[in-house]
Amino acid sequence: MHVATETAVLLAKEVQEHRDYFYNTFLRPYCEAATSSRKRLRQTKSGVKNNANLANDKNYINGQSVIIPFKVSHENQEDYLKHLDPTQWKDQDHYLVLGIGELRYQATDEDIKKAYKQRILRHHPDKRRQKGDPVSDETKDYFACITKANDVLSDPEKRKAYDSADTVVATVADDVPDKLEADERDKFFDRFGQAFRYNSRWSAKQPVPQLGGLKSKDEYVDDFYDFWYDFQSWRDFSYLDEPVTGEDRYERRYMEKENKAKRMERKNKEAARIRKLVDNAFNSDPRIVRMREEEKKRTEAKKAAKKEALRQKQEQEEQQRMKALEKEMEVKKQQEDALKAEAEKVKKEKEAEKKVLKKERKTLWDLLKGLNYFLEDSGSQLKVMQDTERLCDALSGLQLQELNQRLSSSDKVSAKTAFYAEIDVLDKKVEAVKEAIVREREEKEKKEAAQKQQETDSQWSDEEFRLLVKAVNLYPPGTGNRWQVVAEYINHHLFLNAITKEKDRKRKTAKDVIAKSKSLKQIDQHHDVLKNEVNSKAYDAFVTKQKSVLKPTKDDNSISERDSEQSNGVAVQGDGGLKPWSPAEQKQLEQCLKKFPASDTDRWQNIANEMQTRSKEECLKRYKELVEKIKAQKAAAGKASPK
Repeated sequence: MHVATETAVLLAKEVQEHRDYFYNTFLRPYCEAATSSRKRLRQTKSGVKNNANLANDKNYINGQSVIIPFKVSHENQEDYLKHLDPTQWKDQDHYLVLGIGELRYQATDEDIKKAYKQRILRHHPDKRRQKGDPVSDETKDYFACITKANDVLSDPEKRKAYDSADTVVATVADDVPDKLEADERDKFFDRFGQAFRYNSRWSAKQPVPQLGGLKSKDEYVDDFYDFWYDFQSWRDFSYLDEPVTGEDRYERRYMEKENKAKRMERKNKEAARIRKLVDNAFNSDPRIVRMREEEKKRTEAKKAAKKEALRQKQEQEEQQRMKALEKEMEVKKQQEDALKAEAEKVKKEKEAEKKVLKKERKTLWDLLKGLNYFLEDSGSQLKVMQDTERLCDALSGLQLQELNQRLSSSDKVSAKTAFYAEIDVLDKKVEAVKEAIVREREEKEKKEAAQKQQETDSQWSDEEFRLLVKAVNLYPPGTGNRWQVVAEYINHHLFLNAITKEKDRKRKTAKDVIAKSKSLKQIDQHHDVLKNEVNSKAYDAFVTKQKSVLKPTKDDNSISERDSEQSNGVAVQGDGGLKPWSPAEQKQLEQCLKKFPASDTDRWQNIANEMQTRSKEECLKRYKELVEKIKAQKAAAGKASPK
């Protein structure tokens, strides 16, 4: 009996120590933070008088009345154990059953073993029988709940599952502080620091960064929120699954599916709760406010610096532009002054030259007049005067001055010799100019003739076009020396068949073929262009040939020249002579051909009666000519098209 009493005293002492430890390290900081931040904890009139009995009294947290049963007396625990139902073991508080309700998830494996051992010594059925306590049915005895609590808390996985759904801790740890207003941000670290510490235990990644302080570095704050925004919780809430007790596998599978869906729903709610906690903290964090303001200032400073740099650059460019403009204007002015001075100088020189020229011309005429123009008869005098006029027009003032000096300083014979020597020089110059003009004209004529000959050689006849199209289709890209082969093909067939009448026609070379192909801007894919051009020219040639064969004779009594020009038909030979088909008759004939089908035995007579201006024979002959024309057009197209 003495030993039992001593054991009970030791147990009560240890329980009290654990209670005090849990209260001082877990419950009291939270209650103090909640009291200072929200101001929502109010003591009731019949409530607690001091904080020493806080765990046993009613408190208000986030506006809701809750009981935090962390500190439970030994007597209350005894009463709690005796009323446990072994069949409802999942609903029990395993930590409280083992007597470590104050420690909860902070309890070590050694604490659990020690608490379980103490429970065995006190509540085992055999021990109670020894004390004289009645024990009815051991299968329904509450000791089974103690055993089950030990089984759950001793297994790491089972304990982890139970801790993730521990409602006692969740009452405090799962609380999310509200977003703070601007005037409440001085309480930020008190309110949110404890919340982040509580939720750190759910993190799958360890260690977990804490909130820090007001002087924390910006890099630390960024890393903190990066971690919590990517928070990964290990809470799976599998402990709250409904027991799978279906009678068949389909029912059990359905129950497992329901449990999985509920677990996912709880995990989503948990993720939303953590996200709300982080969002509220982020939007209330004074450091984030400061960082945003600093970032805003930096951005504005960058914009201002950029704007100032742009302004300075524009100002500098404007200054440079003005300097360049001034320099350009100065250079332009200097050039204009120089041109003006040069023009003035040239003008003065020309005026001086004119004066000198006028003077020297007069001097020359006076000298020749004094020398009687070196002759006696008037006929020769006229020739000398003409030569003198030529010299005055051809020589400059300086040259005339030199000539006058020679004439005035010599006798008549020497003067005559000098005069005619100057005339000979002038004649030679004139002759040289004439020869140069003739040579230039001859060279120009030769060049024009060569160019005309080249243009004649480079021209392509209709038959050469047709042969080019055929050869290009016959020798496709990839053929060795393709363009040389095409040129030989054209020359061979052209001259072999003697189609052209031009005996001096230039033979086509590979260079000519390539140049013609390039002029059509299609070297490898120009078949359609060539074909259309050949078809058009072939048809025009055919029409011209037909008109030349069936050219009508002029009949003043039948149709005027103007009517003949307007007719788009071909003249035919009728019974009463040649009479062209007018556009109106051609159109009426086409309508009659549609109206009277070929199955009509009197088709052509009916057509003639309908037209009234043409006989049966004329209508039939016109129809045959149109058919032949269409066939000829198709034949020309068929010859030019690729085979």
